[in-house]
Amino acid sequence: GICCCSHSLQLFDTASNRALFGQRSRFHTKPEIECWNCSSTIADFGLFCDTCDAIRDPSQMNDYDYFKLLGLPKEFGLNVKEMEKIFWKVQMNLHPDKFTQSSDKEKEYSADLSSKVNHAYNVLKSPVRRAQYLLEMHGIDALSEGGETNTDPALLMEAMEAREELEETESIKDLKSMKKNFASTIAKVEGELKASFDAHKLEEAARLAVRLRYLTKVVDEIDEKLLLLDTS
Repeated sequence: GICCCSHSLQLFDTASNRALFGQRSRFHTKPEIECWNCSSTIADFGLFCDTCDAIRDPSQMNDYDYFKLLGLPKEFGLNVKEMEKIFWKVQMNLHPDKFTQSSDKEKEYSADLSSKVNHAYNVLKSPVRRAQYLLEMHGIDALSEGGETNTDPALLMEAMEAREELEETESIKDLKSMKKNFASTIAKVEGELKASFDAHKLEEAARLAVRLRYLTKVVDEIDEKLLLLDTS
């Protein structure tokens, strides 16, 4: 038989983890999937077979979106700290050390799934990328080059004024104050984005996502300038 690892943490499919991962009814139920190792039916939410503990074949999960892959509700307003806890628990179960005595197939599957989970987490932990991903799931291309959303003239003016202020600001104290103000605006826009997605107002969400990206870029540029001043 194929040697399978023992996984103490059965993510996605135990009562102890449902508080973290939410109820299964949140997602559309897929047709039954068979385990490649023992042919048992695998729960749609498992990374491992409930019967033999074999790791899932990643090709069985190609239709999983990033939220489902991490067992998260499909919404903008995620708790990032809770997401991080879930991510590390998933990656702990997929760590190569868990598969040292396993077959080459299982090692390949674990590496593939770990990569998929890592990419999903990197997208969802970023509010801008999370908003972009949610919009793309609804067929709206708002943030890519040549996207569908026309930039608001008021936003263009706001961006121009912010860059002028950034160019003219030379003291660390003033830059930190500027960053604080932009961080406050970002928090407000993220709250508005959550409300827009929750209400399925996707055009409004697309407009806010563009603004959030711009605000985030400004903060990044402030950080770059702070670093330059701090090291000069």
